[in-house]
Amino acid sequence: MRLFHDRPLASAAAAFVAVSVAARYMSGEMKLLLGAAVLMLAVFALAASSVKRWEIFAPLRKMRGAIAAVSLFALGAVAVSYVFFDVWCASWSARGGERAFVNGYVTDVEYENGYSGSYRVTLTSVDGRQTRAGAILEADFAVGFELGDEFSANVEFESLAGDEWGSYYIAHGVLVRASVSGADALSYADEHEGIDIAVGRLRERISSVLASVSGNDGGGIPEALFVGDREKLDDVIYRDFTYIGALHLLAVSGLHLSVLIGGLDRLLRRFMRKTPRCALLMCFTVAYMLLTGLSPSVTRAGLMMVIYYLENFARREADSVTSLFSAAALIMLVSPGSAGDVGLLLSVTAMLGCLFADKLFFTDGMKKAVHEFAEHGVLCKCISRAASWLYVSVMISVSAMLFTLPVSWLSFGRISLLSPLSALLLSLPVKLILYLCPLLLLLSWSPALVSAPALLCGAICKFTAGTAGAISQIRGAGIMLSGESIAATIACAAVAVCLFSSLVMKRRGAICAFCAAGAIFTVTAAVSVILPAHADGVFYMNRGKNDVFLVRDGGEVLICDITDGTWSPTNDAVSSADCDRIGAYMLTHLHRRHINTIERLCSRRYVDRLLLPSPETEAEYGIFDSICDVAEKYGVTVLEYDRGTELSFGKTQIETLSTSFIKRSTHPTIALGFERDGERTVYIGASVHESEIFESARLMCRDADEVIFGIHGPVYKSGADFGLDAGARVIYASAYVADYLLDHNKTDSFSVYGDLP
Repeated sequence: MRLFHDRPLASAAAAFVAVSVAARYMSGEMKLLLGAAVLMLAVFALAASSVKRWEIFAPLRKMRGAIAAVSLFALGAVAVSYVFFDVWCASWSARGGERAFVNGYVTDVEYENGYSGSYRVTLTSVDGRQTRAGAILEADFAVGFELGDEFSANVEFESLAGDEWGSYYIAHGVLVRASVSGADALSYADEHEGIDIAVGRLRERISSVLASVSGNDGGGIPEALFVGDREKLDDVIYRDFTYIGALHLLAVSGLHLSVLIGGLDRLLRRFMRKTPRCALLMCFTVAYMLLTGLSPSVTRAGLMMVIYYLENFARREADSVTSLFSAAALIMLVSPGSAGDVGLLLSVTAMLGCLFADKLFFTDGMKKAVHEFAEHGVLCKCISRAASWLYVSVMISVSAMLFTLPVSWLSFGRISLLSPLSALLLSLPVKLILYLCPLLLLLSWSPALVSAPALLCGAICKFTAGTAGAISQIRGAGIMLSGESIAATIACAAVAVCLFSSLVMKRRGAICAFCAAGAIFTVTAAVSVILPAHADGVFYMNRGKNDVFLVRDGGEVLICDITDGTWSPTNDAVSSADCDRIGAYMLTHLHRRHINTIERLCSRRYVDRLLLPSPETEAEYGIFDSICDVAEKYGVTVLEYDRGTELSFGKTQIETLSTSFIKRSTHPTIALGFERDGERTVYIGASVHESEIFESARLMCRDADEVIFGIHGPVYKSGADFGLDAGARVIYASAYVADYLLDHNKTDSFSVYGDLP
């Protein structure tokens, strides 16, 4: 194989990419140490290779130029990363908590509703000083911004360090959050004029045309595929594609650019010579890159194509390996934050896997044999084409999945075993939809002409969505790759080592290393599917004034929501559950914000059933009906239960108490009991001792093995004795809760949730 043999530029560019990615997750001090280590190794290698008496270093003499280039590019990567992250980004992070007067313009609308909004903006000045930096502008009032709107505002900066979306935003040029409170702190200006805004408006126009032409049948798929507008993508389709590991097919990427430009190339070959055709295709490539907002993965593919066409002009044979790493290195040089962009890393590693498969499994002898077999007749020609397509699709899919495995492992901690199958079944309809999109745009002016291709596009979209939905019904498709599974972490590291080794070995060794990587992954996947990743039990979680329980029973997961409908606690529970499907989602009471939380949950994860308490007031009936509408949309079964009854989830019994309120609060008091295999856990919500259910709650606590005093409910004003056994384990949601109840409930073992390891 020896993928980098006699490719000094590819080796140097690969070094730049590898060091850029590694340095992205290093501190400034570690980067300086890395730079010093690279410099010392380079000096030693070059010095040792010049000493003729040291025959052991003789092979290095022929590689002096490559060593110097690789070292220089690696040092350059360290320097670029240090300047961008530890100087430029750090200067914006240091502004966290500061207030400033800013000017800027809107480049994208993240979301907005009647009472708040979030917008991606470009800041042009801060306190009168000119600058150009991406930011997220958040307002706690209805703004109504549109693309290109200029504004001035008094804002408070918030650092992205530690932010859930920090890495994503930095990778896409956003450096800071800016919050504006009150309409009087913001003023509107004229519309900004620039190529980025013009392209953005064109993208919105194209998306609107595709949406109007394809209608509801498209489900937002054409818009997502052609211009990357996933705002219109149906939530059910998004969830299905995520589960089966095929979401990349709906995200604008290098694959889509390759399909579009490749189809245009085949079309133009009938009418144009090579030189003008290459020039035209190069223009189309750059235009599509701009249309998709210079998405890192599309830019990677676009640069590879531009390099390919330039090599044709120079009458040189194109080298895909050099083009791949040169394009990736150029992107990371111009936009250092892209070193942390998962989409770009997946694009590069997937392309690397495709090149690896092409060079390793499609030999000249194999191609010659297929060609000779096809010459025996029409039937043999059809068989050879079908067999070749199936073989190429399977080998490329498997190779691409293995090479993207380390990135998926580090980024998501999970991979879908259905990814190769879904790619095999859905790639063709996705290509057809992509080919139809330009045709729909060209014919959109005439309803009569566009109707036939629009019907065809809608039918293919329905087939694509239906196929994804059918595949997603296969359970247990996701496997754990990191987190608590140390064995899986070691296995994935071993896969990465084997794959890297396969790139530098000769053909036979490369095949052995690749097969070893596949074998390690297969065994890990089989073990992960057969053996449960987590022990069964009842687990308590707290976030601020909200409590959540996670119940694992026989591989199934139940989430018991004791919150005011805030999304963050639910998101924490879902992440800790580490599963593809939620067996049951239980609400202890009905809050209007639960509607949005359940909508977000069902759009991201499969939920088999919702356990909802029977509504008791007119407001609760409205909330209950709205949640049922959401459940119907996502195909979730709703089970209604009466408060004060006992529920079952596998071997776990859940005891509930009737609704009770106290005069000074609109929040209900809540108490629950969980029992499994003789182990009993009791939850006591805030101020239960002031309500009518106090005596029932005391009875629940009497024989409990574990008692959790939560914080959700009416605020504490006093404490009380719940009659706990001396040997019961007690957990207080916070020190605030312990201050009221600790003196009244003496036990041998207690802890505060925030102090738990």
